[in-house]
Amino acid sequence: VQLTAWLGMFLYGEDGIRFGSLLKMKIQNRITTVALFLEAIADIKNIQKGFLAASLSLADIVVNKPLDELINSLSIDDVIKEAIIYKKGNIGEALVLAIALENKDQETIDNILKTNLIKGSIKTQLYSIHNLAIKKEPEEESLFKKIVKKFKL
Repeated sequence: VQLTAWLGMFLYGEDGIRFGSLLKMKIQNRITTVALFLEAIADIKNIQKGFLAASLSLADIVVNKPLDELINSLSIDDVIKEAIIYKKGNIGEALVLAIALENKDQETIDNILKTNLIKGSIKTQLYSIHNLAIKKEPEEESLFKKIVKKFKL
């Protein structure tokens, strides 16, 4: 039930359970960052898993339980578990990037983007997601919603 509430929170916005708007935005930013990163490195097959990993990466805040304990208790793919808990694989690296962007950890951001040859418009989008994270989104469709539609998440 808690997992359903967690997923419904960002999938259905105002229709779902109401959590702090900053937490909701942080979840959406992580999902968008992970999807953009996986697209940029041509790992499209893992975007669905990345979506779930990004959405669950802050679940400990909602259920007030250690993240590793919570994730290990769920029946989800090991790739997702390892990405969330140990930051392994492409999804794990995408989560590290999302967290680095949130914390404005420039050294980690630069290392990940350089290692994966990410530049141009993807890099610009990644920066803009997090630089504008606290501002209210304009009336036009958000990048988060575009990603959800594009990859049918």
